[in-house]
Amino acid sequence: MTTRVDERARERDVAVGFAERIELRVRAVVADVLGVSSDVLDSSVSLVDDLAADSLDLAELAVALETAFGLPFEESAFDEVRTYEELVALVMRAGRGVPLPAELAIRAAIMAPGGDPQHPVRHTGPFTPYAAQALADEALHAGRGTRLEVRVRPPSPTAVDVVGARLAWLCGRGIDVVVRPDQTTGARALRL
Repeated sequence: MTTRVDERARERDVAVGFAERIELRVRAVVADVLGVSSDVLDSSVSLVDDLAADSLDLAELAVALETAFGLPFEESAFDEVRTYEELVALVMRAGRGVPLPAELAIRAAIMAPGGDPQHPVRHTGPFTPYAAQALADEALHAGRGTRLEVRVRPPSPTAVDVVGARLAWLCGRGIDVVVRPDQTTGARALRL
């Protein structure tokens, strides 16, 4: 017999930190483009001063990140980026502008800290920019430590990644975000 505690433990075991996945992909791209070891990439390392990246290197980095993440960056987006940490934050913010496929639908539950877990705030319907903002506003209103669980249809890893990219910024605001495929046995969960 599987208990709710077992299900939660299994969810934690298969959950992948979305922000961590983004950072690891950024790390690999930066190391490849700039020809440095990924070990030197910590949050405070300066791309220009410490890694000797010039404007051509930064332009190559922008193209490589656009390709790796499928995200469009404004031409001026990299103008203010000085450190590796700022670069990772830029990629995370760019995910908020990811175009949403029309067929995405969600079932979401927002559980405030100290709230009744049996009666979370629920949202169901198409995952539109408006729905993404409404979920974010509701979760932020509930406060730090709020858990936002989102189930995505169609139940594909791509759909999970698209929704995760849209909501990843909430992690930096103290919201515990979990995105998973809807009604898919054994599919991976994405914990942001």
